[in-house]
Amino acid sequence: MHCVIALTGCYPGFTGPQCGGSTAERPQRACLNGCSGRGRCIRNWCHCTPGFYGIDCSLGSSTDGNDHSLPSLIGAQRDERAPKVYIYDLPPRFNGWMHAGDAGWWQDFDLWGEDVVVHRRALRSVYRVDDPSKADFFLVPVWDSSAMWQMNWGFRDLLPTGVRVHKEAAEYIQAHWPYFNRKGGADHLWVFGHDQGGWRIRRKLPLIAKGIFISPFGGGSAQRGGHLAGHDIVCPPVLYSGVPLGLVNHAHRRKKSPQNLAFFQGKLNLHIPYEYSFGIRQGLYKAHRTTPRIVVKEGHEANREAYYENMCGSKFCVAAAGFGFSTRAYEAATAGCVPLIMQDGIQQAFEEILPWDLFSLRLNASLAQISHLAGTLESVPEQTVKAMRSRLFCVWPRFLWLRHDPDALTPLPGATRLLEFDAFESIAWTLRKRLHGDIRWPRDWEQGCLEVSRYFATRPIGSQEWAPWANFDFDLPSPMPLEAS
Repeated sequence: MHCVIALTGCYPGFTGPQCGGSTAERPQRACLNGCSGRGRCIRNWCHCTPGFYGIDCSLGSSTDGNDHSLPSLIGAQRDERAPKVYIYDLPPRFNGWMHAGDAGWWQDFDLWGEDVVVHRRALRSVYRVDDPSKADFFLVPVWDSSAMWQMNWGFRDLLPTGVRVHKEAAEYIQAHWPYFNRKGGADHLWVFGHDQGGWRIRRKLPLIAKGIFISPFGGGSAQRGGHLAGHDIVCPPVLYSGVPLGLVNHAHRRKKSPQNLAFFQGKLNLHIPYEYSFGIRQGLYKAHRTTPRIVVKEGHEANREAYYENMCGSKFCVAAAGFGFSTRAYEAATAGCVPLIMQDGIQQAFEEILPWDLFSLRLNASLAQISHLAGTLESVPEQTVKAMRSRLFCVWPRFLWLRHDPDALTPLPGATRLLEFDAFESIAWTLRKRLHGDIRWPRDWEQGCLEVSRYFATRPIGSQEWAPWANFDFDLPSPMPLEAS
């Protein structure tokens, strides 16, 4: 009889049966862009092979004679008028180390991870410049989405700790580069993934208040938000992994007959009469919980298939605010359901470059509209709804954050062909319009329509059933005018 004694008491930082392994080293995918294959990932921070440098080891050249070439740069704009972005290399306490807890839990498919995705994509994009003197904009990579959970920075807005760290980041930039002061930070990009965006930062930290805030909440001061229209940029949230595929691909789902007139399912918070959703979700439920063909339900994650079936079987899908932004407008667009915007005075993603009036219905004075909502929606001709849906056909990829790294998990199989038409590229088109005013819609609008057609027509490898938008009628849209507005 043999007695086996298991070692369970390794010193912190070591693991394994003989305590010979390190808990500090992570798989390369846990670091930005996998350290470009040019370094080791230690506590979510790249330790580059000699000769290479930068947060993802993408700069420099080899000293060992081996080929460490990078993949091709990504980006839809390849002309001289494309925006030029310099990305600050900040110490890891502002970004990578915030992901070091929980063995490197990577929050970029969890609603609030826009900051990580923008950073990752910008590093590999044609918009990046290495010479800051040639930059139009400067990206400050502070990862709020990670700190929100792992560092307890706050859920709906930033607590004092988060405000302090942003102040320290700005002061670090001022101490090491001369570019922040040339425009008072007005050309600096800050990404905030919180429910209510960066309103607390703008109020509490005047040092960066002139910056361009990229966030999913487009509410101005009347909605307790800090969004500055025409200066800040509204972006979509990062939809939960798997949701876009469930919404796009209607295979195996029963086609509703008759179709729902309108659908909303999510948090209602009936005990909070106005602070939550400005009273819209509560009002919808109280007025229409028994109205035929208007479906208003509490919660949607418990039975996701039923949620998909309703959203993919409705004439309109209600997009009402939560504490701040709502995912519903973007989920609806992905599903092919016409978004019904009930968020008074709140901008949606990329309104400067996307024709929201052509693919959505916006109700102003939303609370007053609730009582006669059924009549309002019934009066919209089916042909009008079909035309809106046909515009959605071209738009929906621009509300998703697609992954450029080929080995990454993705909620949309085979979606690399749509990479140049997603949310990151929509930020780049918005910046271009700010610089030159030479576009109305993205110049690759028609190409995007064509790629969606090809994507829908080709069953991705590994997909057993593929029937995107199978429950809806739509036409391929006619060409959009591309002249400047």
